Amino acid sequence: MRKALSLIGLLAILVAVVCLWEYTQKGRVDFICAANMRNVLTWVGLFGILSLGQAFVIITGGIDLSVGSIVGLVGISAALLLDKGNGYSPFLVIPGMLALGALIGTWHGVLITKARMQPFVVTLCGLFFYRGIARYTAKDWTQGFGSAYPDLTWLGNGFIPNENAFLPTPFLIFLILAFIVGMYLHFTAQGRHLFALGANEEAARFRACRCSAPG
Repeated sequence: MRKALSLIGLLAILVAVVCLWEYTQKGRVDFICAANMRNVLTWVGLFGILSLGQAFVIITGGIDLSVGSIVGLVGISAALLLDKGNGYSPFLVIPGMLALGALIGTWHGVLITKARMQPFVVTLCGLFFYRGIARYTAKDWTQGFGSAYPDLTWLGNGFIPNENAFLPTPFLIFLILAFIVGMYLHFTAQGRHLFALGANEEAARFRACRCSAPG
């Protein structure tokens, strides 16, 4: 809790400094206006969702440098397959891309746990490899599916309950997922095992062996 309060305090100081700088330079504060907060919360939601997955890695004492490249590869591949309404169905593309991300993560896990390779090396190589594939596939052009799929667009940068509202859809999804992840980590045995693994891997393995031993 002390760490969380420290981060909140640091964020409050940063916001205060930015607002003070804006006021001294322009005589007004645009940073905390409604339009800018809507934009900030949208990006907080998008990156926050990614951070929840990264949290599991960090809690266990690991590291993953390839998250951004995997997201780019999956996103570009999805856009190319959807092809502005002239490609495959979203009901095939979206599960397929999620499966691709899970497959890549599984492959990294096998290399780290079975081949005993360092997580830093595996994910750093993955960062360059997947980014290179994404750039080659997209030919260094920004990819999207235009206005063919408004529901998907709404998930990425829409607002609830309508476009005039203040709450971005990604931020609400992030809050829901954060609640679920928090409940899992703090109120389930598997979640507490992850914290124990990150605190002391050898002790966690020894405890698991003792618990699984007969008698």
